[in-house]
Amino acid sequence: MCRKTFTNLLNDGLKLYHAGKFWEGYELMTKNADRLPRNDAQLYDFRASLACRTGRPELALELLTEAVMDKGCWYTQEYLTGDDDIRPATQLPGFQRLMEVCADRERKAREESASDLAIVRGAGGGKRPPLIIVLHGNMQNLPICQEDWLGAEEQGFDLAFVRSSQLAFSDAFVWNDLEAGARDLDHQLDRLRSEGELDDRTVIMAGFSAGARMALRAVMTGMVKADGMVLVGPWLPEMGEWASDVQRLGDRMPGAYIVCGDMDEECLPGARLLADTLEISGRPSRLYMPPGVGHDYPEGFAATLREAVASIAGAEKGGP
Repeated sequence: MCRKTFTNLLNDGLKLYHAGKFWEGYELMTKNADRLPRNDAQLYDFRASLACRTGRPELALELLTEAVMDKGCWYTQEYLTGDDDIRPATQLPGFQRLMEVCADRERKAREESASDLAIVRGAGGGKRPPLIIVLHGNMQNLPICQEDWLGAEEQGFDLAFVRSSQLAFSDAFVWNDLEAGARDLDHQLDRLRSEGELDDRTVIMAGFSAGARMALRAVMTGMVKADGMVLVGPWLPEMGEWASDVQRLGDRMPGAYIVCGDMDEECLPGARLLADTLEISGRPSRLYMPPGVGHDYPEGFAATLREAVASIAGAEKGGP
């Protein structure tokens, strides 16, 4: 049985939510989430939403109170007042106090927020292994992202996980503002360059969802010279506009190994268009659509990554 990640767990919970199985979803999240690297604010938010959907607003408020007062979480004012799922809980005594505490914490968190970098060394020795620069998906943090890529270091790769400074709520980071994201990424790339991490080795830009979008843009704009890209569930809302830019780059645009589940309805069109555009441009690429997978990583992703890096290395040498 393959291990579960927090990303897997959230997707399993969403399936139950959309199927109207709210209490079953609540029990799933409550039982399993503490076993994984996670975001407590997101976990409590989801559980509170499911509790309200089952007609238990008092339980929802109890959960949000625990998240804020005991766990130190915060949510935006827009979320607290605008989420239809938790609206019944907002009418209960004590909710206003949560808003006040969250507003103060949000202000301080945004003032202090900065991008971050974590490097994980691959197993083995000898010649310098490929370096994979990984950008997390929206609403993720470094521990969640590292869990999604667990096993990659056992394949012998070095990984540099770059975290955005843009906050959605406590410990949940996003790449929504591309210019701000570019500043964050550029700062961490400068750090990698200064430490010699980009010298004399294969460099691969990678990311999940909105992180894949940011990774592609970084390569398109010349922010980083990459030998290839590994994009998982790439969220590419501007791909129609970017296609001509990708084609114009010619051999300055590396090939890509694109992983997008065949049930990822929102991201699959952009992934297809990118793959088609790279093919038209003569750039080596592959679109792998794992069957039955939505907006998530496929099972055995470490093995998929090994194949992706091997295909990129083969393309560099002029192989198929």
